[in-house]
Amino acid sequence: MASTRTDLGRKSAPLLTERYEVMFPAVLPHAIQVAAERALMTPAEYVRRSVIDKLLSDGIDLRRPERIRTRYGFSP
Repeated sequence: MASTRTDLGRKSAPLLTERYEVMFPAVLPHAIQVAAERALMTPAEYVRRSVIDKLLSDGIDLRRPERIRTRYGFSP
């Protein structure tokens, strides 16, 4: 499969359309930066991957969005 490139020469990510704002302890942004550099990725990609890994470990499979339910019974 051929990789797609953006004008900046980076691989294009899947369509990212949602934002989620969170509050962090003051030390966390620096820790994320350091961890992202060690993993050779951007801080945003590091956070996205970390959240996805945690969701998978909690039993939420993003490949099957029709099975994701809130406590009120709604799905995306």
